[in-house]
Amino acid sequence: MAGYKPGEDIAISLDVAASDLYDEEAEVYRLPLDKAEYSPDEFINLQVGWCGRHPIISIEDPLADTDWKAWGR
Repeated sequence: MAGYKPGEDIAISLDVAASDLYDEEAEVYRLPLDKAEYSPDEFINLQVGWCGRHPIISIEDPLADTDWKAWGR
């Protein structure tokens, strides 16, 4: 163990690349490995939850670039 303290000495940045997960026709985000499907609001809440549990300081591309309704939220 390196002895780093999460949130103090080390942090996480994510690139979700959500456009690759978004089904524009169905308006859902799909995580195939988890066999999970999320509405845009559920997907936003999922990521907010990650930030509450882990030392995440940045999320790149958290939503699909065509999901304009969700970007407004």
